[in-house]
Amino acid sequence: MKTSIVGGEFKNRSLVSPKTNEVRPLSSRVRKSLMDIVGSRVIECTLLDLFAGIGSVSIEFLSRGAKSVISVEKNPKIASFLKKNLENFNLLNRCTILNYSVEKFLLNCHDIKFDIIYMDPPFSYDLEKLLQIFSNFEGYHKKSMFILHHFFKYKPKEKLGYWKMLDSRTYSSNSITFYAPEDSIDD
Repeated sequence: MKTSIVGGEFKNRSLVSPKTNEVRPLSSRVRKSLMDIVGSRVIECTLLDLFAGIGSVSIEFLSRGAKSVISVEKNPKIASFLKKNLENFNLLNRCTILNYSVEKFLLNCHDIKFDIIYMDPPFSYDLEKLLQIFSNFEGYHKKSMFILHHFFKYKPKEKLGYWKMLDSRTYSSNSITFYAPEDSIDD
């Protein structure tokens, strides 16, 4: 399946991806909806893209004005496609690729605060265990946003540690749930 950037500087440019089912890039329709909801928050933001795959979300954010991205992708073969896509878009200077597990990153990253955290684990992943680890992650600030892409049958919790659900949208078999730090909701 062809994956293209849906907006911004790189609109309609295609990404390279493996010819296997090893990745499940977020569809153009869902990515457009995601970016419409995020809106102007993307400008100059720092994004953490967990389970980055071939980089469709990372590059979509950079195409629309994100300042920098850290893309975490454990699979070295898939990470090589991510790197190739960043090279093709001349974005290696704005995106750091970390080739290790999301759990390892969440447990060991203590000194970076992200504006937006996007998590897109495989639908077969142990989401409860992962979200338990994430609920203790401190790489955010009061105005941060956490976005979880998940299978539509998964029922996300209203509260994840410091995070409180703002909204959840379903698109066919995909759902995207948005969270904000609990102490920012009353502001």
